[in-house]
Amino acid sequence: MELKIGEKIRRRRKQMRLTLKELAGDKVTPAQISAVEKGKCKPSSGLLEYIACKLEEEIEYFTLTEEERCRNEFDKNRVISQELYNEKKFQEAKNALKGMEDILSYLKDEQKGYYYSLHGNCSYDNKKYNDAFDLYVKSLTSYLKTKDLNTIANLYINIGNCLYKTKKYDMALGYYLSAYRYITEGIDYDIAARALYDTAICNLELKRFDTAKEFIEKCSEFITANEWLTKDKYLPGLFMMKGVIEREQKLNNASITRFVEAFVKYKQVNNYLGMGRAKNNEAQCLWDIGEKEKSIECFKEAIEYKSEGNDEKLVDTYINLAERSKEMHNVQRAVEIINSAEERVLNQGSVYGLIEIFTKKFEYLAELKDYDRAEISAFLALDYIQKTGDKKAESKLYIMLSEMHKNMGDERAAIEYLIKANKSFDY
Repeated sequence: MELKIGEKIRRRRKQMRLTLKELAGDKVTPAQISAVEKGKCKPSSGLLEYIACKLEEEIEYFTLTEEERCRNEFDKNRVISQELYNEKKFQEAKNALKGMEDILSYLKDEQKGYYYSLHGNCSYDNKKYNDAFDLYVKSLTSYLKTKDLNTIANLYINIGNCLYKTKKYDMALGYYLSAYRYITEGIDYDIAARALYDTAICNLELKRFDTAKEFIEKCSEFITANEWLTKDKYLPGLFMMKGVIEREQKLNNASITRFVEAFVKYKQVNNYLGMGRAKNNEAQCLWDIGEKEKSIECFKEAIEYKSEGNDEKLVDTYINLAERSKEMHNVQRAVEIINSAEERVLNQGSVYGLIEIFTKKFEYLAELKDYDRAEISAFLALDYIQKTGDKKAESKLYIMLSEMHKNMGDERAAIEYLIKANKSFDY
């Protein structure tokens, strides 16, 4: 039951262990304070201001319901947290909402949604994608009770992005399609374009090229049909996706043209991440048509651009370059390339990147019959795999270890690793 003004004053006075006389001071009489506390008279604004000051509380503590007070307090902290987040001060932004979880039951659905969304954004920007996923889902649960379609669609995309980053592409696609369904509801143009774009790129990862092409066209048509300030940012990415599909169709010269166009577009806005990815794709096409020296140079350029842009997919280009060395029967050079990638990927803190690095190093060292170092690399890869909880990847690596020990003539160890693989797979 909500306390009245007088009851709140009395409760706060008791908490501070003040007598009626001490609270009254020289402003009013103790009898007047007593009358206010018992609800016999209503305090004037001046008296209430005086009492609030003496009791070290804001006036709204006494005039508002607990629900109203909590909502107002949240909104004040919300402004501060958003400003801090915009300045990329993620921990400070979270601290600004510290303690708000205790009053979530008093908040409106939109406020609850914002609380979890802000925390999700901070986790996502810190590359803690699993944490961000959980927080975004909680946020979506609250926002679905509102009519804020833009935020709802945006959250579906954010959840999809968390899954995409952790390579759960099938699940990510489901969330992107959920966002896509809101396009007919008239959501913000940029959110609509993101839904189309992300659906296309996710289908590419799943090798569903016809569906990817369909959504690339839908995204292109949407951008052409509508006007908003930031729409041009999608154009180089669309060139890239078209180029990937053309490469899959063995139209390498056409795809090179796409990647060059994308590179130019990215360069115009100093997007080093995009420039690196465009160069990486161009390098792959050059290799396919036999331009090996040009391809190697392109891969090296891609690495520098990607490093400048702190691309999470930097590891992909290193592995592409290493694999080309292996194709040229220079496995030792492939190991050297992976070694040079290791420090950079460690600095990025990319768990999935490190899994790929150590797995590839294991493969190459095993091929060179450097079995001791190969096993160390496998164990490092396993350590990171277990942190992700990916039992399928864990089982696959145990099978690879089993095959290596079989080649070494160690049948006992080979069997032990097979047993471990089966346990991981059954899990």
